[in-house]
Amino acid sequence: MERDSVRRVQVTGGSTFIVSLPKDWVKAVQLKAGDEVAVIRRPDMKLLIVPKTRYRSSANRITIKCGNGNRDIVVRDFVSYYIAGHSLITLVCPNMRNDDRSYVKDQVRRRLLGAEVIEEDAEKFSVQFLVGVSELSVSKTIARTSTISYHMLKDAVRALSTGDVDLAGEVSARDDEVDRFYFYVARQLSMSSLNQEILEEDGFSMWHVINIYAVARSIERVADHATRLANLAQDAVKGGQTLEKVVKVADAVISVYRDSTQAFSKKDRTASHAILSSMGTMASTFREVTQEAVSVPDVKSATALVLAMESLRRVYRYSIDIAESTVDMLAKDEPLRS
Repeated sequence: MERDSVRRVQVTGGSTFIVSLPKDWVKAVQLKAGDEVAVIRRPDMKLLIVPKTRYRSSANRITIKCGNGNRDIVVRDFVSYYIAGHSLITLVCPNMRNDDRSYVKDQVRRRLLGAEVIEEDAEKFSVQFLVGVSELSVSKTIARTSTISYHMLKDAVRALSTGDVDLAGEVSARDDEVDRFYFYVARQLSMSSLNQEILEEDGFSMWHVINIYAVARSIERVADHATRLANLAQDAVKGGQTLEKVVKVADAVISVYRDSTQAFSKKDRTASHAILSSMGTMASTFREVTQEAVSVPDVKSATALVLAMESLRRVYRYSIDIAESTVDMLAKDEPLRS
């Protein structure tokens, strides 16, 4: 199919402007006389023409045939099709064991926002996603995710400093909620190629998609490291003064993370640059405390503290990534000049 073509604008009735559609494109999307198309005006003065049936996410249905019935592969397929924008996914898998089927349904419900099993028999079941892309904005979803991950970090460090295993378990349980919002943001960004209003209501455009996704991905990774920190709580308690230093580093990292996510939400270039300027000082702090952690007499505590410092270093790096993405995103708002 020809990608680019030049069309002549015609006028009918004295005031109606008409441009013909490429015939091969009409055939490819199966348009016929009387069908409707959505004409979407973009900020760069271009028009996007989308067949109405494709414009509506409710029409997006897909069937998965599971082959050998590997449950982890099936879950990954569900996530992939969800992110791609499908609103109704049917799994056909007659050979899947009942416990594997239950596992798949549980994982889908836990990890994907708005997932509900609406139909099921011995060979297949269908999952519909009841939350539309316009019901939660990009900025609100990212703000919610960053808030959850921020409190996960704070509670993980508290569990680390006190050895509170119950609190550590609560932190781990919250990771699924972050995953749900992260996958939802990825879905929103995917669907924005057909419906740019998803971005425009937040003052974003297609120019910003890669930066928004980078921020969402960094937040999701921060939540993963909060879970890792929490899981080290039981082994780190004999770290003595070194544990206190690790906690002090953690408090500084959490502050940087909070500032980076707030700078993104507020579209604050100055605050983002201030965060980026702190890189040299923090790097030396990580080296010093990590070297001290290696020397802790109790082997379990030493290992736990070294791993904790590595997770904190990663969280700090993700915070820097968020600040860099914010600066890069805001640069795209400046008009290009020849």
